[in-house]
Amino acid sequence: MHEIVKSLSLRIQSEIFARIQSIHPHVEIKPASSTELLRCQRALYRFEIYRILFPQHQDLERDYPDDVDDLDGGMMAQMQFLAGSPPWENEQLGCIYESLWRLIAQVYNDLALHSTKGCRTALYYGDARIEYLLARGLKEINEISLCNTWTERYDLLGFDRPDEPVCDFGGFLRETFEYYEGHCLIECSQMTGAHKGTHYPVGRDTTEDGPRRTWDWVTQRWSGQPNFEARKRIVLVMETARLRACGYVFWDEERMVELGWMNPTSMDWHSDALRVIDNPPT
Repeated sequence: MHEIVKSLSLRIQSEIFARIQSIHPHVEIKPASSTELLRCQRALYRFEIYRILFPQHQDLERDYPDDVDDLDGGMMAQMQFLAGSPPWENEQLGCIYESLWRLIAQVYNDLALHSTKGCRTALYYGDARIEYLLARGLKEINEISLCNTWTERYDLLGFDRPDEPVCDFGGFLRETFEYYEGHCLIECSQMTGAHKGTHYPVGRDTTEDGPRRTWDWVTQRWSGQPNFEARKRIVLVMETARLRACGYVFWDEERMVELGWMNPTSMDWHSDALRVIDNPPT
């Protein structure tokens, strides 16, 4: 598994650096430090752990309950999985999720154009036609993304076979993040007094100062809003989609400063986010 994680982390970071270079063509993009690479690999392991812990899709097609105590066991376990980590590590998990989605979408879309069942390409994160492939885990994701021929891709994805799985897997990890937003808002609304302040869980990253300061910088855009404390815990939001596509919570603070990303006025949050969502990989 470690070799798979290492391979995927290097490919993901290579893709991310190419994206950053296209945004800043005149800036020399330094190779990832061992610390930055380790953050990416740790997030990949968390992705695999989530997949193992929650192999069956939970039925989350309902409104989030008005009280945290009303959560059923399955949903509570998924919320606790995220609540046990600081938000920048959950955002790292979100970055990995979207990076893996892009790897698989390129393969899926190539086949879907020639399939009697697929017919349509996957256009958005959370698309069930991609989610059930992500739920297979890193080993199969790696195998699918490394296929060199159309036939190899066809065989691995199982297109047009009688036993082809029905792609109604829901939102997988994406859907869990969406419900976690409701969890944070409800939980914060039920806190009072001294319990209202933000107290992040202890992270796994002993060199987390860079991602933490980056996270504090990003979440300042919600400062002054009534639900600010909750917003500082919510991850995978559309407003930071472009930053996630550039792996911003993996990098040391020095890299962020060099890229000029520590100044909110330099980012057009809304249009940048929409540009990523509306222009999926082909």
